[in-house]
Amino acid sequence: ELFKSGGGKATAEQMKVPFLGTLPFDANVVKACDGGRPMELRRSAAAFAAAMAGVTEKIIKSMGI
Repeated sequence: ELFKSGGGKATAEQMKVPFLGTLPFDANVVKACDGGRPMELRRSAAAFAAAMAGVTEKIIKSMGI
């Protein structure tokens, strides 16, 4: 585990804001984005993409879109 878990959720609760979710660390995501190739995420990081989709959906719902 690269980072401790639960800190974001605890902070959201403390600040009384919605917790949007967690994103799994994936070295492939870091490399693709650092290299300017975010489209590679579709092929190499299914777990990250699924988690990000969930976070994005929560943001969209909170905006009433």
